[in-house]
Amino acid sequence: IIGTVLCAMVLALGNRMPVMAEEVVSEELKAADTLNLTVSYPSDIKCGEEVTFKLLATGGSGTYKYRIASLTDAQQNFVYDISYGSNSVYGDSDEFKFTFYASGTYYIRFGVMDMGSTPYQTKTTGLLEYPIVINDPDYPSVEELVANVAGECEKNCSTDFDKAVWLHDWILDHADYDYTYSYCAAEGVLARGKGTCESYHRAYVMLLNKVGIPTGRIAGNGHVWTAAQLDGKWYQIDSTWDDMGASYKGTFYEHLYFGLNDDIMKLVHSDHTQPVEGYECNSLEENYFIKTGEIHQWSDPFAEKIRQKIAAGETGFILAVNSDLPESVANVIYRLVAYELSSESWTNATLSASYDNQKLTCSVTVKTPENNGGDNGNSGNNGTSKDNESSESNGTSGSDQSKITSVEVKGIEKKSGISTSISAETI
Repeated sequence: IIGTVLCAMVLALGNRMPVMAEEVVSEELKAADTLNLTVSYPSDIKCGEEVTFKLLATGGSGTYKYRIASLTDAQQNFVYDISYGSNSVYGDSDEFKFTFYASGTYYIRFGVMDMGSTPYQTKTTGLLEYPIVINDPDYPSVEELVANVAGECEKNCSTDFDKAVWLHDWILDHADYDYTYSYCAAEGVLARGKGTCESYHRAYVMLLNKVGIPTGRIAGNGHVWTAAQLDGKWYQIDSTWDDMGASYKGTFYEHLYFGLNDDIMKLVHSDHTQPVEGYECNSLEENYFIKTGEIHQWSDPFAEKIRQKIAAGETGFILAVNSDLPESVANVIYRLVAYELSSESWTNATLSASYDNQKLTCSVTVKTPENNGGDNGNSGNNGTSKDNESSESNGTSGSDQSKITSVEVKGIEKKSGISTSISAETI
């Protein structure tokens, strides 16, 4: 009878075996040892006010360190750079403070490390686990800011060049470089007024795209800058490096890296050894100094010497460049000078000029009656045809005219307060 009862119990339970009390306790201890992290923060976050995120870790040894794992916008673009310095390491504080400056949707993640485990155990909150939605009428979203700025730009500008300059200058007037290396999204430059090179690039891209200008991304030497297509041709623009701080406001340095080609940019950034596919930059027509005519403050001092050489029948000569510019800057400016001089119309001749190591190397081809097309001379005041261009045709908008530098024949920039005096001597 007893055997029959036992068999019946086994059949009733099937393959399920009774759970012993010791096994229940073991599972509870295992759950208690599991590392977990929760985050608490206010539900009614407002822009312009510091928010405190409180982190609570449980499980493990009870000895923890914490870090922010990411802060992204609705498109999963990083808003806060966690790759640099103290932003990237675990610390003792179980609080993280942050101030938002633009309405929108954000996602924040945190991580905890159990310092008592071997090896260290970590736990990171979910990608979309902690959303933050801010609707603050006093702080527009990034998209609204872009629309507003682009709208003002289009009221003042018509050409691609004008628009690109206007937006470039708007960024320089409204933002400063972030030396904490924290703010890497367009939000940094557009909303809080400071950001890293990534922030400058992303803000400029959003603005350019809004006014119909295609863009690309170019990177090298731990830096990023922008490719922009102006009137069908690609140019490189580095709005970050053009923003050198208050001491350089109003100087030619604010447009030093506007509209460069691959050949010049590879001298600026050694990593840029080859054109980026799809964004090959071969033109200097829309370069800021070339387009506005400001290049003449550096090229004019060479014109008279060149004219004399051509008149004397010389077909090859070298002009020394005696400049107080840093060589890194001279590499940009005097290659633009060489381009400008080569583009000018000279009496019964064409000129090909190149720059290297404080020297302009010039090669002259004399025109014959058969190939000069009836060219009997030049129309410019310095022997060039471009000098008669008015400010109305130099590609700048009315709002940008005030930024064009005053120039003396000697090539000394008056407005900037920075001497760029140069002279031309024959070697």
